[in-house]
Amino acid sequence: MIADKRRPGKVVRRHFEICVFSCLADELVRGDVAAVGSEAYANWQSQLLSWEDCQPAHLGAVGGQVADAAWSGSESPAGSVPAVGP
Repeated sequence: MIADKRRPGKVVRRHFEICVFSCLADELVRGDVAAVGSEAYANWQSQLLSWEDCQPAHLGAVGGQVADAAWSGSESPAGSVPAVGP
C-alpha cells in the first residue's frame, strides 16, 4: 500500500480499497469467503430475457447474422447486418 504524503501515518484510501476488494474477490472465487444473501444471485440465467421477449425485437435473427458474418471472416460483421426497427 502507499502512504498518504498529506496525512502521515495514513494510507491512500483508493489504493487500500483496491487491495481489500482484490483480496476479497480472490477469496470469493476460492470459496473461502461467503456473502450473506448471495444465494439470491446464484442463478444469473434467471436474470436474462426470455426468448419470447427477444423475438419481437428480432434479436435472434440479428444476432445470428452477426455471428455468421464474424465466422465468415469479413472485416466488419456489424456493417453487414441490416438495420432492425419499425
